[in-house]
Amino acid sequence: MKIIAKKNWVYCVLLENDEQILSVPFGDGSVDFSRAFKIPLVSLDEDYLEGLAKDVRTNYEKFKPLEVTHP
Repeated sequence: MKIIAKKNWVYCVLLENDEQILSVPFGDGSVDFSRAFKIPLVSLDEDYLEGLAKDVRTNYEKFKPLEVTHP
């Protein structure tokens, strides 16, 4: 596993077996945790990834089918 893009507390893009995995932190105030998603990424641009991570957090049900076990 290799980190190819990261912004602390916003997102982390991992490369595992030639597949990109987007890790997004979630939290409920007392406990923070990350969820991982196999989402086809258009770019590694910071603004794009920030927007995508925000979309994942606010629309989790939409991205839930793309969720994978966190590497």
